[in-house]
Amino acid sequence: MKIKCLSISGEHVPYLQRNDGESSQTDYRPFKIGSVYSVFGMMLGRNGVRVLACPDTNGPSWIPLSLVEIVDPSLPSGMDFYDVANGQRFRWLADSVFGLIGYPELVESEDHFIGLMERKEEDLAIFYARYPSGLLS
Repeated sequence: MKIKCLSISGEHVPYLQRNDGESSQTDYRPFKIGSVYSVFGMMLGRNGVRVLACPDTNGPSWIPLSLVEIVDPSLPSGMDFYDVANGQRFRWLADSVFGLIGYPELVESEDHFIGLMERKEEDLAIFYARYPSGLLS
């Protein structure tokens, strides 16, 4: 799956699709308008869909689907689905996220999911071992 960034401004995210702490002032840099990115995960939730892409060497980041255009909708092989709403993992997300789609570590390990967001070295290493260039091959 590939996306093209249309905006990096929270003002283009509809109010009901914003997560806690997001506002019209939220800036989604380092994504760049017009750039095309591979998608490594999806969060399906009450506030819409967010996709995990890798905008630069800072590592992967989540961006609301409302800020991108899908240019290739096909999901790569090896993507897994986890039913957050009915599962035992990710219970802390269950009020706002119904499901996760992504590579196995992303959907199976809460520690990896959090570590990726916190830019922990070991979790970035897992991501880059799977996707060396931050791109799908």
